[in-house]
Amino acid sequence: QRLRGRSRFAAVRAGGVEGRNSGLRVSLLPNGEGFSRAAIAVVRAPGSVQRNRARRRLRAAAGSLLAERPGYDVVVHGRGDRAEGTYGALVAALSAAVDQAAAKVRA
Repeated sequence: QRLRGRSRFAAVRAGGVEGRNSGLRVSLLPNGEGFSRAAIAVVRAPGSVQRNRARRRLRAAAGSLLAERPGYDVVVHGRGDRAEGTYGALVAALSAAVDQAAAKVRA
């Protein structure tokens, strides 16, 4: 599912924990639900085509990844040029960032 609204974005950024990996930053906040919601923010893209491509790729990677990790609100911040690599590398980087943030939540 998608996380909507500026107030929810701000709540995740302010109250959540961060994980970083390869130009991706993930803010994670437990939501107490049986599912995860994600929002994607892409910065530093040279144009709208690259920004939208990066957003689509990050959304696909986050959707498949967060289906395995229910119970979080997640904001993924990515650079527009980060999504140009292989899809497997993108999923691996996103997975590492989410795991890093989830470990901080559990600690």
